[in-house]
Amino acid sequence: MNPRRMLVPMVFAASLFTCVSFVGAQTANRSGVYLTAADYANGRLSFEGDCGAKAHKLEIHDVWNKPYIDVRHNSEKQRYSKSDLFGFRACDGRDYRFGSNLEYRIL
Repeated sequence: MNPRRMLVPMVFAASLFTCVSFVGAQTANRSGVYLTAADYANGRLSFEGDCGAKAHKLEIHDVWNKPYIDVRHNSEKQRYSKSDLFGFRACDGRDYRFGSNLEYRIL
C-alpha cells in the first residue's frame, strides 16, 4: 500500500481529534445556570463564567439539600430557588437538572 495514501486520512483524523479536544476543553472551564428548559435546549447559560475566576462561583448546597443555590457573578452574590431554575453546568462540563431540591446529571 502506498504510504502517501495513508497520510491524508491520518492528518484528517489528527486534526479532527485536536478540534474536538479544544472545544471540550473550552466548555469544561465554564459554568453557569440554565433558567429554563428552552435555555438548556439552545445551550444558553445565564451567569456564565470561568471556573477559576474569583468573581464567578456556583454554590449548589447539595450536601445539606438546601432549596436554593447561590450564584456569584461579577462579584455580586444572588440567591435563586432550585424550583425556579431548570439546572446548571458544572465546571467539569456536565449538565445537571434540578428536581425536588436535588440535582440529577443530564445524560
